[in-house]
Amino acid sequence: IGVTGVQTCALPIFGRLDLGENSLDVLLYDLSSLNDESLFGFVYNMPLDAGDYQGTMSFTYINSKNDGGSDLFTLGGGANVSAADGLKIYGELYLQNGDYSSGTGSGPIDQDAHAFLAGVRYDLPDVDDDSAPWIDVSFWDYSGDSDSTDNSNGNFVSYEFNNDTIVLEDAYYGLDLDTNYRAFKLKGGMNLSPEWSIQGMFTYATLNSNAGGLASNPSNNSKKLGDEFDVRATYRATDFLTFHMNLGTLQNAKALGVGSGIEVVSLTSEVRF
Repeated sequence: IGVTGVQTCALPIFGRLDLGENSLDVLLYDLSSLNDESLFGFVYNMPLDAGDYQGTMSFTYINSKNDGGSDLFTLGGGANVSAADGLKIYGELYLQNGDYSSGTGSGPIDQDAHAFLAGVRYDLPDVDDDSAPWIDVSFWDYSGDSDSTDNSNGNFVSYEFNNDTIVLEDAYYGLDLDTNYRAFKLKGGMNLSPEWSIQGMFTYATLNSNAGGLASNPSNNSKKLGDEFDVRATYRATDFLTFHMNLGTLQNAKALGVGSGIEVVSLTSEVRF
């Protein structure tokens, strides 16, 4: 289907083939019939044994279409391993090529992009049986494009929903940033009680590409997206009802042309049945 461009799926289709310790997930989605936007791909999952470290590894291939005449290919994968001492190492890498779209009279728009993240998490020895404190350090890199007028696209194309930071990345209440940036993140958290847990995070973020200020505005060549400080609190009222309280502030957002900080406060609830 990804090669021929034939779209016969009106509803999302997902299947899993059990291969013993390994598994194969097959995906087929008709994302938008109006725009001929679809997705086909697979994810191969397998266990990972690295001596004292145990984990999982996955390999991903996706062929997505932004319109009826384009084929955008995403190839990559991720892995995570952890040990009994509380240390966990994780990472993901994806490369994109093919055609971002069929373009106009000047021909198709070529895709050349990448996304990468790597991090380390450490679960500290418990101060008591319930606190479970932890710290996490990670680096994120999404390639970017600062010239939308040429026949190439360097912005990594994702299906979003990375809401790690409250102001910069959150799709509901923040700026919904999902491409053309680099970020260093330091976060940690712990349980205050069986009902309450808290998490704090610091993020240093920059644009990946901003030639001539075209990714922000022509009068601003800065790549600095800002320094973000976030606090998240979770209250588990019952087994079925959870409240999330989030507070984030973004400072020094020079690339956005913001003279003062940006603050986001949200209170959400989650109900499970």
